[in-house]
Formats: sequence, structure tokens, C-alpha cells
Amino acid sequence: MFQGRIRDIYGNLSTRLDAGTTANHLYERGALNKKEFEEIQRLSSSDRPTRAAEELLNIVLSQTDDFYDCFLDSLIKTDQLDVHQSIVLEGLLCCVNLFNTMLYRVAQKKLAQFLYALTLSNSKRFSKLFHCQYQKKICNNTVC
Repeated sequence: MFQGRIRDIYGNLSTRLDAGTTANHLYERGALNKKEFEEIQRLSSSDRPTRAAEELLNIVLSQTDDFYDCFLDSLIKTDQLDVHQSIVLEGLLCCVNLFNTMLYRVAQKKLAQFLYALTLSNSKRFSKLFHCQYQKKICNNTVC
């Protein structure tokens, strides 16, 4: 689920993320291997910060939820609160939208079930009512 949050705002993040600092923090925590760390550092120092950010984001997208949590923590520790906030807020909006969609589907299903039950109930009532009225008509026209 977290991958969707990052994909949705990938372009925005790649221009705002300080990949070198974040990669350094992730490497110190053992989250990045040496090869990944050196590649991001090389791209950061070669005047290609956007490419370095894209590389780091691609790594984040291919990792586990634990790595993602570590990445978010690194953003806080490296004072990239605006980037962290963008990801978290996008995630909250995603969850709210998902919840609303699920709630809407449940409401639709419950409404359909209610209408179906009402239809069955009313058809039974109508049948009984029709049957009783029909019986009264017969009884009133003849001697019961």
C-alpha cells in the first residue's frame, strides 16, 4: 500500500528529496547496502540530485514495509519534514478515499439487501392482502 503513496507523488518527491543526506542516514542504520549508498552519493555529487532522488525512491518502492518506515524516520532525522509530511498526508488521503469507497460499497450492498427484503416482504404482504380481500369478496357475494 505504501508504494502507491510514493508513486502518486513520485515527480514531486524527486525534486524535493535530499537523497544524499537520506541515503547517508539509511546506510548508517544498515538499511542500504554499500553499492546502493555509493550510487546515490555519486549521483548526488555529480550535480544530478533529481536522478539520485529517483534512484532512492526506486529502492524504497522495491523494499518492505520496515524499510519504508526506516525511510520515513530518516526523513524526520534529516530535517526533511516537508517531504515526510507530503508522503504521510498523501497516505492519509489515500486511506480516507479507500475507506469512503469501501463504505460506499457496503452502503450500496446494504441498501440493495434492504430493498430486496422490502420487496419480498411487500410482495408477501400484497399476496396476503390480495388473498384476504379476494376471500372477503367471495364471502360477501355468497353465503358463508
